[in-house]
Parts: sequence; structure tokens; C-alpha cells
Amino acid sequence: MNTTRITEIRYAMVGLFALIWTGNAQASVLTFGCAVSDVDGSCTLAELIAEPDLGVPSPYIIVNDKKFSDWHLFQDSFVLNAPDPDLNQIRVIGRDDGGRDPGPGVLIDLGGQMSVSNATQNTVINIFPAFTIDVLDSEFFIKDNMLEILSSSVHTTGDFAGIAVEEHVVNVDGEPIEPFRKVTFNFFPGESQLIDRIDYPSLVSSADVQVHMLVDIHHFGDEPFVASASLDRLEMRFSQTSDVPSVPEPTTLLLLGLGLAGLGFARKRLH
Repeated sequence: MNTTRITEIRYAMVGLFALIWTGNAQASVLTFGCAVSDVDGSCTLAELIAEPDLGVPSPYIIVNDKKFSDWHLFQDSFVLNAPDPDLNQIRVIGRDDGGRDPGPGVLIDLGGQMSVSNATQNTVINIFPAFTIDVLDSEFFIKDNMLEILSSSVHTTGDFAGIAVEEHVVNVDGEPIEPFRKVTFNFFPGESQLIDRIDYPSLVSSADVQVHMLVDIHHFGDEPFVASASLDRLEMRFSQTSDVPSVPEPTTLLLLGLGLAGLGFARKRLH
């Protein structure tokens, strides 16, 4: 049996184990296809977006009954007057919820790759990761989504220094939608919104998510300035519910129809 086939069987078995595991009430974080798989519940962003071998699934993270997969960059990273970010230093960590809101999700630790210190010229860093979240338990659905900047800093003697994270949900259950948009930011001077949360208009079992992470330092005058800006950690959580509108079983509909028909017949007899 060749190596590729063995790998396929191993991933299939691990996937089956994950489905069984999600039925357990205990919170769990599992990773697949990463160098530190099942050690600390994390993968590097470079590992997650890497092209896998033929027949081998792309790396993914499972948090309780949520699967975070199909990681990629929906746009190339863009920088101005800064080194290209090293995606091997950026870690994506599964975050369990212990059965409580705000639900399971992922924490992104930027590992210093979106940090600028003592800049004396306009500087920009952009990274554009994207992923798909699927609910593995058919009894549950995603009802809302929270985006939070956990750690950041900004300061400048010039005109502007800031960091921002924008998240778009662009598809649900395989269908394109008008994007749900969440924005968090920390600007200098003195404006910030570190948490944003949005309720989905309907309950969903799958969603495609795009994230834009930005560090931006700008000065519009000719005088010297110095600035620092750092986006260190952010988190995305996905709350769930099992409350869905009940649909009558066919037998129930039949009995209801017979009941109404009987009521009509009884009224005719009375008249």
C-alpha cells in the first residue's frame, strides 16, 4: 500500500473520530495536518494555506462541533515600507467554549508579523486570510458571530497610526449572500472599537469567512515623525443554537387534514 493511500485512510479515521468526539459534552480542540497536531490545538497560517499532496485533505481545525477548513488567502499580502509577513510565525489556535457563549472559534496570534516600531515613514501591512466553518452536529446551527481584538497598540507623533480587522461572511450553506460585515479597530489619536458582533438573519450550518487585517501609519506633512502600531491577537467566535422552527411530520399533517375534513363533514350534518 503506497504512502498516499495510507495517509488518506489515516485522515478518514481521524475525521470519523472527530465526528464521534463532537457528540461528547466535553469541550475539545483537535488539529489535522499540522506539525503540532493535537499538541496545543494550533496550526501556523502557512500550514493551513499550504497546497496538500494529491488525495490528502487540506489541514483543518475542529473545535467541539465546528470545523474550520479550506484556509487560503483571498488576496495576496500587501506591504509598504515593511518586511513581508512570515506566515510561519502566525498561529491559528482553536478556542473551545465549554458549552457557553460566545461559542467556539479561533484565535489568531500574529507573532509580531503585524508590528511596526519607530517608523519614520508611511507604513502599511495587509494580510487577507479566509476559511470555511462547518457545523458537524446536524442538530445545531450558527446564530451569530463575534470579532474581537484582544491585544494591540498604537502611537504616533504624526497624523495617524492605526490597526483594524474587518470580517465578511460571504456565503452561507453554499449560497452567496450580501456580506455580513464586522469591523474592529484601534486608532491614534483616540478612537477604538475592539469588539463587534452580528446576528445572522437566519440560522446556518456552514459559512465562508474572509478576514482583512491591517496596520496603517500615515503622515501627510513634511516634518519628521515617529510612529508605532501593532496588531497582536484577535479572536472570532461563533455562537450556536438548536432552536429551529419545527416542521410537522407527514403523519401529523395527515391527521390534521383528516381532522379538518371531519370537522367540515360534521358541520354539514348539523345543517
